Amino acid sequence: MSGGRHFLLVACRSPHEVGRGDGVVLRARMAMLRRHGRVTVLAYGAGGDWPDPGVRVVGVPFSRGAALVGAAQALARGLPLQVGIWRQPAFCRAFLDLTAETRFDAAGFITLRCAFALDPELRARPGLPVWLEMIDLLSENMRRIGARAPWPRRALMRFEAGRLARLERQAASRFRPVLLVNRDEAARDPGFDHLPLGLPPERFRGPAPARPVPPLRVCVSGNFTYLPNREAAELAFRGVSRFLAGGGCAVDLSLLGRGAGAMAAALGPVPAALVLRSEEPEDMTAALAACDVALCPVLTFTGMQNKLLEAAAAGLIVIATPGPAAVIGLQPDQHFLPVAEAGDIARQLARVAADPPAFDPMRRAAQAAVREAHAEDRLARQFDRLLGLGPPGAGP
Repeated sequence: MSGGRHFLLVACRSPHEVGRGDGVVLRARMAMLRRHGRVTVLAYGAGGDWPDPGVRVVGVPFSRGAALVGAAQALARGLPLQVGIWRQPAFCRAFLDLTAETRFDAAGFITLRCAFALDPELRARPGLPVWLEMIDLLSENMRRIGARAPWPRRALMRFEAGRLARLERQAASRFRPVLLVNRDEAARDPGFDHLPLGLPPERFRGPAPARPVPPLRVCVSGNFTYLPNREAAELAFRGVSRFLAGGGCAVDLSLLGRGAGAMAAALGPVPAALVLRSEEPEDMTAALAACDVALCPVLTFTGMQNKLLEAAAAGLIVIATPGPAAVIGLQPDQHFLPVAEAGDIARQLARVAADPPAFDPMRRAAQAAVREAHAEDRLARQFDRLLGLGPPGAGP
């Protein structure tokens, strides 16, 4: 590790507070940069000590009042509302203070919102090399969610998606590199660089020994405050209910992730043969290890598909919609059981319940595919090449 280097990461949420999704990427990038030197994180939310003394977290309170003012200013300037919401005076001052008092070797911005919210301040620091971690295309995310939203929200989201797309094209021309975890989205423009999400070795566990069925232990994971994951949980619940109505064995269904309790309460009457659990686990790998089957019926998808990666790495039998699985290179009937609607889920659950060991080759194949494409050490070397850092310890 080269102690002389110092990197600044700017994020919309503090690593102390951010959950899954963007938080997985933020912590991964912190770890990759820490191999080369010290890291300071500037983010909305809590600051303070980090377990690693080589990491400093500077927190800035998020103001709802400033967000409203910023949104109005963005609307007047023809910018996406999300950029205005995150452009707050206190945050800009903190950035200027940090970059005035400390020489950073490079600055990374986790999400497009951060980079463009600080746009004038970035121009005021011309000697600061900047790379941008967009994670996924916000425009595509907005477009897909909006397509399923009621009017007039659908029209507003379509309008915002168009403005975000223009901003993304600007980013591709102004920042280098611009990192996306989704290979299909990165392939749309030569200005985007594809860097998949890496999984550390501890995420890979051998498939659990066969457990008696019933009950069939099933999980749905994700951030359930996010509309696509709520839709996925609702579809999974309908599929499990239909499986039970058709004479299927008893099921333990676990919702794992942020907002799981509220999601479970919103699902409606629970069939007698179903035990519905909800948990926001600190250790997702351990929570997944208690399950046999991961349901990932995501209809509106962009980005990293972390839930699929983790389920495959944990050696679970994966039942998923083909689109998100294809994004991370998983093939139907080779690595996962494909579904499109609740009846498909019921039929696939019936197949698994009849003979779980028959699917051991599938889950081993899925785990091997994810290990090959998403092993953290290999992706760390790719990250170094993209940022021009050289091997750890090589010095500035």
